[in-house]
Amino acid sequence: MSDEAEIKRMNDTLDRIDPRSAFMNARRICSRRYQRSPNWVLAMELFGLGSTYSFALCRRFGIDPDARTAA
Repeated sequence: MSDEAEIKRMNDTLDRIDPRSAFMNARRICSRRYQRSPNWVLAMELFGLGSTYSFALCRRFGIDPDARTAA
């Protein structure tokens, strides 16, 4: 698969997700294990994505992937 096709596939996948409200709610209800995890790990579990897509999803919506809060 070409780089352009992979980028398009990633963008199409990420366009269908509205993560901000999910992140806020997940932080409130999730176990202590995920409260200590960076946002990209939480995104990976919430949306069933791999690490690269999860990191990109956080960045796309202005959420620091390495932070431990979604605010």
